Amino acid sequence: MDISIQKSMRGLGLGDKESRVYLALLELGKGTVSEIAKKAEIKRAITYHVLDDLIVQGYVQEILGEKVKKFSASDPLKIFQNAKSALEDFKFMLPVIRSLQSKKGNAPKIEFYDTPQAVMGIYRIFDEAPTARFLSSIERVNNSFPQELKKWLRGYKSGAIFVKGKHLLSDTKIDREWGKEAVQYGQKVRILPPGTRMEMDFSITDGILAITSFDPLFIVVIQSESIAQSAAQLFDLAWVSGKEIV
Repeated sequence: MDISIQKSMRGLGLGDKESRVYLALLELGKGTVSEIAKKAEIKRAITYHVLDDLIVQGYVQEILGEKVKKFSASDPLKIFQNAKSALEDFKFMLPVIRSLQSKKGNAPKIEFYDTPQAVMGIYRIFDEAPTARFLSSIERVNNSFPQELKKWLRGYKSGAIFVKGKHLLSDTKIDREWGKEAVQYGQKVRILPPGTRMEMDFSITDGILAITSFDPLFIVVIQSESIAQSAAQLFDLAWVSGKEIV
């Protein structure tokens, strides 16, 4: 596979594995996960995870009506158009971004995003963290991002998502079922007491607190060691009252 083409793809925002899978599928025209993995020289389990990412970004589609699940790649022009759009967005926000240079001290950095792609982008940060705490409603996530639930489980199972997470989930059937499977792949899960209702999801890792609303959809990201530590302490207090998955 041409190294210079892969480098160009990475310059447009695709990671190494995403570039290899996309280019392999582009050469194949269409293919099964096994065929794509072989062509891209990536493990099959990892290829599933990468394909999910590319589908979310709109660069890959599953072909309907096939006996064996197959995928096809979108026109490369779409990647260029997305990169161009992202550059325009960055240009628009440049004055705000540059203003951060003048901030001094330990003032927290606060970011706000309200697109599905941006929310997923923040979730990826937590996927790659060594440890993280999640106060979540799997049911809410399923309503907005149904493809993510199975993707996370596959990632935990294959090791593509290596975060050691503590998940405090709502007391619903879908939350309990998802939690039981996540426990099998090394995640720690507890269920909130019955009747406890959380209107937003909270994700916490070193120096970062993310607060997600699903109706309307937006995510607020706070980068602050002290705020993240305080949120982690509150989470741990709530964790004690959670019920073990059985």
